[in-house]
Amino acid sequence: MNFDALLAEQLEMVRSLKQRLSPSPNWRDRILSVLEGPWAPEKADLPDRTRALPGHEKGAFRVGARGYDAAVQRQTVKEAIGESERLWSLTPWTSVYEYEVPIAGLPKPLHGLTILHLSDIHFLKSSDRPWKEMSRVAEYLERGELQVDLIVLSGDVITKNPDDLCHNSLRQLRRLSAVCPQAFMVHGNHDYHGHVPAIISKHLEGVGFYDINNHHVRLTIDGAPLNIYGIDDAYFGRPESPSVIAPGETNIVLTHNLDAIREDFPQEVDLILSGHTHWGEVKFFDGSKAMKWWGYTDNINRHTKHWDMLTDRTRSYVHPGLARYYMPFKELRHPPGVAVHTLVSDERVLSNQ
Repeated sequence: MNFDALLAEQLEMVRSLKQRLSPSPNWRDRILSVLEGPWAPEKADLPDRTRALPGHEKGAFRVGARGYDAAVQRQTVKEAIGESERLWSLTPWTSVYEYEVPIAGLPKPLHGLTILHLSDIHFLKSSDRPWKEMSRVAEYLERGELQVDLIVLSGDVITKNPDDLCHNSLRQLRRLSAVCPQAFMVHGNHDYHGHVPAIISKHLEGVGFYDINNHHVRLTIDGAPLNIYGIDDAYFGRPESPSVIAPGETNIVLTHNLDAIREDFPQEVDLILSGHTHWGEVKFFDGSKAMKWWGYTDNINRHTKHWDMLTDRTRSYVHPGLARYYMPFKELRHPPGVAVHTLVSDERVLSNQ
């Protein structure tokens, strides 16, 4: 990937935008900045929404179950994943969500494959909490208490601008990739603040996290293929659906916002990993409503937290994220953290119906 050419183009865009938007903010912008908190970007750093998506139902990837038996199987898989959940606190702030994920037709070499799923870290230059929490995750892996085969980061690594990726933040990510070199990332909407996502990609690739936005990586594990498709952010990026996905192989899709997975996306998907909603942050509120109010999601696939089945084959997980903006009270917020997904064959699950 030619980061230098991308950087030159994006930096020129930033210069022109800041010249155009240089006047001081009016009273309304000042009030909104205070209400939104210290993570709110400057107006010149917030990209325009580049494409309008269809409404709530039109264009959804979600497909209803084909008959009663398929509906029962979907419910069985969801219940099996829910029952496998192990939730525990790594630190007073960061929790670990562990799941066993049944995959249809999973080859034997992929049985037990473990994925560390990170999302919505929101490193912030003015705060040391995100990188200190990530250092505890790195320490956990370094101690060897968890064997990880893949690491995926589904966007929003920064909060306001590329300067949020400070030395300490990058150092923690390097510690993760040193334990597990197979580490991949896609952009989230916050990674476009500042209009220079190429800087984010270049920094992350420098610490071992490989940019797969609108790209496909094919791994072979003891002869079994594993395909990972990265899809760019739905609103500030340019998400592109692959023209074809290998139907007889294990296929994982990584994206920040589930709205990027549209009706035209190939159906041969086993697992979608995304983030973005922070699960609404508070336990008693629906995250989809909050994100729609802020204009950051159309929720066309009607899935904003935990697990769901979008097709008879496709399992979907929306990550809780590591950041919390609005809810300081531990008793009221969904625990932020990281997720660990272990792939298992679904034969055992379905045979226990």
